[in-house]
Amino acid sequence: MRLLLLLYKISLEVDIMLENGEKAILIEAKTKLTFERVDKHILRLEKMRKYANLQGDKRIFLGAVAGIVVTDEIRDYALSKGLYFIEYAGETFYITPPKGQPKEW
Repeated sequence: MRLLLLLYKISLEVDIMLENGEKAILIEAKTKLTFERVDKHILRLEKMRKYANLQGDKRIFLGAVAGIVVTDEIRDYALSKGLYFIEYAGETFYITPPKGQPKEW
């Protein structure tokens, strides 16, 4: 999903966005997840919050990252940043909540 918010000069791309009216979660999905991708996703969440504020959108935004090839260090890093972590193992997906409270944008 590509969001071009040209009127406000805000541009961002989201792999997956799910919402229920009050909350929305933006998910970055990569085959190989890196520290850089996690950091870029956090910036994306900040941009989305900025745009939502300009529009009077009061939804709470949460973040998640998903990956197939992921090291323990990257998993721990994403979780420490308040992101949900989604990983694929065989025919199953595992969703790990962040350490403490999920970060809200």
